[in-house]
Amino acid sequence: MLIVLDIDDTILPRNSKEINDYTLNIFKKLNKLGHLIVYNTARDLSATKFILNNYRPNYFIFNSGSQIYDNNYNLLFDKKIDLTTTIKIFSLFEELKPKSILVSKDGKTYSNDKNYQANHPHITYDDFNNLNEAVNKIVCLLEHDKALVLKEKFPHLNIVNYVGGPFYKITATNKALGLKALQKMLNYPKTIAFGDDITDLEMLLLADKGIIMKNSQKELFNYNFDVTSSCIDNGVASYLEEHLIKKEDL
Repeated sequence: MLIVLDIDDTILPRNSKEINDYTLNIFKKLNKLGHLIVYNTARDLSATKFILNNYRPNYFIFNSGSQIYDNNYNLLFDKKIDLTTTIKIFSLFEELKPKSILVSKDGKTYSNDKNYQANHPHITYDDFNNLNEAVNKIVCLLEHDKALVLKEKFPHLNIVNYVGGPFYKITATNKALGLKALQKMLNYPKTIAFGDDITDLEMLLLADKGIIMKNSQKELFNYNFDVTSSCIDNGVASYLEEHLIKKEDL
């Protein structure tokens, strides 16, 4: 079985820097039983490495579905915002004037916000004046009405508000498309998925079974998903222990 997990507020509580030992031990037991663990996150590789402790999942899906790596960090899938579109987005930014911009490409993150970069050592400063490559993800701090302009100009891109503030994430994919690519590589195994955020919705619907956290955003409770306990109460690990280790009833 493919066990697909969002990271933040699903297996990693907000402001925590490590996934706890109980959860990691459950993952290891599941691996011994033949199950595959996948982290499916909006983070990139550089923002994920420092939380891995002594356990790597079997696969990573990074940047909201735009990259897939195996657990040796071999790149298996890479879907970028093409260079022409990237340049058009940054041209529009000259008009919209976002307060902060982050760009992920090739496993690394760059920001034009020196204060933000100083507090996040995995991020490299870049003023983006010489941007000449396709990118995996753009995140901008933008007022809602300006974000609507961005969505209107680029309807083919996935542009979503996330992390509970005026942050907008721009990708050419979403978590479900990344998961679908991995499922195809693995010959479509049975899949369960855990998430807490509206950006997890397509992934949860694609899986054979979707499970949401008690601390999930309220919109997810409108769907017929199982609900497990909150992230801080180890909801993912306890659900998996109960249903895949003790009972094997999924």
